[in-house]
Amino acid sequence: MRYNQHTFKSLIDCLEDFVLLLKVDGTVLAINNAAADALGARKNYIGAPVWAFHVWSDTSVSEKTWATACQVAAQGTKIKFTDEIKNVENKLSPVNFTVSPIKDDAQDIVFLLAECENLSAFGLPEQKNITANSAHLPGYFSTIVKSVATDAKTKTHGDLTSVLVDVLKTDQQFNSWLLDSENRFRLMVESIEDYAMFMVDLDGFITSWNRGAERLTGYADIEAIGRHFSMLYPKEALDKDHAIHELMMAQTHGRYEEEGIRVRKNGTHYHAQIIVWRVDNNEGNTVGYAKITRDITALKQAQQREAQLFESENRFRLMVESIDDYAMFMVDLNGFITSWNRGAERLTGYTEEEALGQPFSIFYPKNELSEDHATYELNMARKNGHYEEEGQRVRKDGSIYHAQLIVWPVEDKSGDIVGFAKITRDISMRKKAERALKESEAKFRIMTDAMPQMVWSALPDGRQDYINQQWFHFTGADAQNDTGTEWLELLHPDDKQDVSEIWQHSIARGNNFEGQFRLQHRSGNYRWTLGRALPVRNEQGKITRWMGTLTDIHEQKRAETALYESARRKDEYLAMLAHELRNPLAPIRNSTELLRRLCKTEDTVIGGLEVIDRQVVHMTRLIDDLLDVARISRGKIELRRENFELGELVEHTTNDFKADYENKGIGLSVAVPGKSLQIYADRTRIAQAIGNLLHNALKFTEPPGQVFVSLTEETRNDKAFGTIAVKDTGIGIDPNLLEELFEPFVQGNQDLARSKGGLGLGLALIKGFANLHGGNVRANSAGPGCGSEFVFQIPLLTGTNPVRQSAPEQVIAARLSVVLIDDNRDMVETLAALLSLEGHEVKCAYDGESGLQLVKSIKPGLVFCDIGLPGELDGYAVARSVREDPAINNIFMVALSGYGQEKDKKLALASGFDEHLLKPVDFNGLTTAINAAASSLRR
Repeated sequence: MRYNQHTFKSLIDCLEDFVLLLKVDGTVLAINNAAADALGARKNYIGAPVWAFHVWSDTSVSEKTWATACQVAAQGTKIKFTDEIKNVENKLSPVNFTVSPIKDDAQDIVFLLAECENLSAFGLPEQKNITANSAHLPGYFSTIVKSVATDAKTKTHGDLTSVLVDVLKTDQQFNSWLLDSENRFRLMVESIEDYAMFMVDLDGFITSWNRGAERLTGYADIEAIGRHFSMLYPKEALDKDHAIHELMMAQTHGRYEEEGIRVRKNGTHYHAQIIVWRVDNNEGNTVGYAKITRDITALKQAQQREAQLFESENRFRLMVESIDDYAMFMVDLNGFITSWNRGAERLTGYTEEEALGQPFSIFYPKNELSEDHATYELNMARKNGHYEEEGQRVRKDGSIYHAQLIVWPVEDKSGDIVGFAKITRDISMRKKAERALKESEAKFRIMTDAMPQMVWSALPDGRQDYINQQWFHFTGADAQNDTGTEWLELLHPDDKQDVSEIWQHSIARGNNFEGQFRLQHRSGNYRWTLGRALPVRNEQGKITRWMGTLTDIHEQKRAETALYESARRKDEYLAMLAHELRNPLAPIRNSTELLRRLCKTEDTVIGGLEVIDRQVVHMTRLIDDLLDVARISRGKIELRRENFELGELVEHTTNDFKADYENKGIGLSVAVPGKSLQIYADRTRIAQAIGNLLHNALKFTEPPGQVFVSLTEETRNDKAFGTIAVKDTGIGIDPNLLEELFEPFVQGNQDLARSKGGLGLGLALIKGFANLHGGNVRANSAGPGCGSEFVFQIPLLTGTNPVRQSAPEQVIAARLSVVLIDDNRDMVETLAALLSLEGHEVKCAYDGESGLQLVKSIKPGLVFCDIGLPGELDGYAVARSVREDPAINNIFMVALSGYGQEKDKKLALASGFDEHLLKPVDFNGLTTAINAAASSLRR
């Protein structure tokens, strides 16, 4: 059948792609608009060979390339190739071309079709209105042309070839198609037998049905015609709206294509390729749609199998290429090499030509293995399905290496063994590393076995895989049967759960493990051990191992316990000593106060009483210092912090000492800044530290000396400090003593008379208070006779307004009914006398039972009660009994005790006392307690 050249020219001109029609010898028959624009010429190239175009970078090379391509296509094979062109910017660009044969009905090749895949390489602007040239092609054929052109960007160029073939086949019937659309449709259906083809109207109802559609769907034409084509959709996946969507897309673009699941009459599903064309009449009005459906289930399955096969082969290829230290080759049934890869050449040194046909025993060291061993390898692979061994092999150059080899039998389709596959790998480095590792492990074991500690290692999940000999020596376990993996079972029952939780937490979080626990000794007793473990991580930070130790600390633990018990007994002894010393001091001080009030006009008596009172205060200070130093050394002291103004505290504390300085004839001056310096600290302890510095300066300065107190603000390491300096003109300090001056019981040189007194605790207390508050203390002196300066620093609060609290207004106490309960009769009688002088009605008791009965009988307003009382009821029991009796539980109760530690105060308040006063009683504190009791009664 001959072709209509005008029809072909109109067809290819409507396409946006570069298209040339060539004779089989490469002569140009036709050039479409896109190709003409790219080549810069149109008619002058018709009849010329395609390689004559001026756009090729090298005409001689292009001639060979195009001539070869035309020869291949002329033999019936489509060919793709690349040629370089000079674009509009005169730059070289590679362009991909395809040359396809076009045959007529007799299968004769009548011309060649040349296409360009990347027209953009010519540097042309975007094409517009690409289907304009197809407007003169009438009816259904025009629709096909337009749809192919519109979809040219997204479909393969095989579509264009198919359209041209269709045009070629239908050229003789072209006019009849224009006259009879039904006949055109019938001829199209008959030409493509593996497609279901049918027509639908504008609403999607089937108007024609071919035999291919009946074979594919199972519906006869009488069952299908008149029904909506959405009946072919699986209801669970698609609906009628999708059918309308297909028609709308075909109406808009002239052609619509998709792949998806469709359903047959019997309910079976298949994978379909669907194409919908818009069908126009001669006036260009749409009269319906042509649908072509093809079952591509087998194609899809084949594609999937091909993809899986390709992926499998690709994975295998990548695997082989990535393991380049393997030699892989085949041998026949007699052991002669039949194939050889590059890995084998790299490993052995033999080229493929040298290895093929040789027995693989050429790789055996002659003095190590015989040729019989090769037969043994093949027989074992045949018997067991594969054979594996490690041993020495030899290269072409005679060098020996350690090899790992595997032999597999290779079977044909019938299951007969036709040869063997061999894989050989050089593992010399691994063997060397294994030997080094064994040597390292041996050294490690020798080293750890020589250590006095138990050394162990564990896997990342905590399972123990090594423990040294010290473990077996300590536990008495059998080294042959016990690896220490159940070490938690040997822990003391009271420690097992806590240690297990800590260990599991370390494993989960990757934290260091540390704990003290009791481990069962070979003697059967439990001994204290210290366990530690650290995670060992690789370069990526992943834990690869745990390394740990167990140290026997039983003797150390016993020593710590003994030391703790000794310290506890010392504290108890000091508390008891303080109690016993305070008890006699209390009546002494009460007596001095009583005599002072009774002998107000007797100067001599008053002077003696003041001496006694000063000595009582001094002795009380020594007792308090002794207890405070003990508490600081054990970390038992508790700070009661609050915000207050430091300058105000310095002034008040200095004022408290003015009378003492005046009596001794020592000048005392104080300087504080005008601005407020706020601190957050324990007011009592800071005042105690300043008081100790003032007391120290007074003691070591002789009249007419001077003591200067100053407060300044300093900055150290970007932190503000309040600096209190107490400088005197006293006896000075030996510079050699400055470093150790703040240690307990250290004093400067004194004469045999020890006229200055003291225990050497005051400065130790100052240092302790400074450290507890984050401050520091230091001493300066030029030497004996040159005076000294003590500097006390404490951190300041920044950005805080002064917090000033007005002193509570002192209330004149009302006359109260008071009960005193104390077994120290001197204390009771002197204190009772003092209270009676103030107008209070006082009753006394000397043990807990009688005191409780007295309280119940007279219901006083205030009770002073000692803690340590004879009999069955101590002071705590008396307080609890009072609080449990509704008739008397509102009585104000004050504890009087020689025990003044913080725990004693807390216990007193918890038992029911309202306040706790320390013996000997400070009379200001006594007055405060009486006022509090009076206020309680008024409420």
